[in-house]
Amino acid sequence: MNNPSPTLDITTLLASAIHDMKNSLAIILNTIDELEQPPGSTTEQSPQPLTQLRHEGQRLNNQFIQMLALYRIHHGRYSANINDTSIYELLEQIQLENHTTLAARNIRLTIDCDGELVWFCDRALLLGAINTIINNAYTFARQQIHLSATLQNQSLIINIDDDGPGYPAQMLTSDPQPQRPINFQGGGTGLGIYFASAIAHLHQVNQRHGHITLSNHGPNGGGRFTLCLP
Repeated sequence: MNNPSPTLDITTLLASAIHDMKNSLAIILNTIDELEQPPGSTTEQSPQPLTQLRHEGQRLNNQFIQMLALYRIHHGRYSANINDTSIYELLEQIQLENHTTLAARNIRLTIDCDGELVWFCDRALLLGAINTIINNAYTFARQQIHLSATLQNQSLIINIDDDGPGYPAQMLTSDPQPQRPINFQGGGTGLGIYFASAIAHLHQVNQRHGHITLSNHGPNGGGRFTLCLP
């Protein structure tokens, strides 16, 4: 008597595989950290190949995290953990975390935010969303990325500007809502934009959801990513 074949949930299988790959990648990234600053080293700047390797490894790790988060959101297994958050301290942390990688390409990351600005949001998710966009801007920015936060119309507005060539026209006219299917055209999945949009949408006050917009209002026509949280 033949045993019936088990039912295969491919999405769960992929989520498990991504989780395992993410753990392995974390070990690789930790090893790179050790190679960048061996014991007793007084050199502050990492060799260029190691910096590039770390950037690509971190980008891959971020994509794994994004896919796992989107999987959980899609299956109703994740909800935003809303707490009062110092936005200035959040942006400072992002500036510090990205300094080494950006400095290797002579890109300066500046921030503009009131030191007293506090907003109710999921700090971990917001950190991940902004770092994802900074990581994308790294590829296109020439010399500058500017991160700013203000309050407008009872919403937190965070802008990420770069001085690169700007977003392509098809991205400016696309609906960035999290329900929109990911576009796999053009050599990229748009996963980072999709992830940030989903994170914004998790933030809700009454009937108002967070959202994102893309424009080319950055320096000299560069890209501007805007995150709006109610």
